[in-house]
Amino acid sequence: HRVVTLSREIHAGILARPEDEPELKRLGIRRIDLVFVDLYPLQEEIAKPDATEASIIEKIDIGGPTLLHSAAKGRRIVLSSPSQFQKALEYIDSGTEDKKYLAGLAAEAESVVAGYVAASARATKSFT
Repeated sequence: HRVVTLSREIHAGILARPEDEPELKRLGIRRIDLVFVDLYPLQEEIAKPDATEASIIEKIDIGGPTLLHSAAKGRRIVLSSPSQFQKALEYIDSGTEDKKYLAGLAAEAESVVAGYVAASARATKSFT
């Protein structure tokens, strides 16, 4: 899926602020309020004794970290682990906006992305 990994419409729907709603409407793009990403298993591939540069490259997720990063910046409900599901459902059911909760999710997503990118960098460096 290298060719369809990133979509302007998806990221616009995630990053748009309330004041961007007229532009979204004009472009026919809907706001996205929740993002969950389960990243490709890069670290597992790196840990395999028979991993190759090619096998590791195929496990480097581009779209997933980008979605997490966009959702963190857009302060959406951004889930980077299934362990977050229950609390997210409770948050949604509450019908209230809790900026502290959203910031915590954003921080966790950014941490996941940072760790993932760092693992990719270390693996890439090992092949030079």
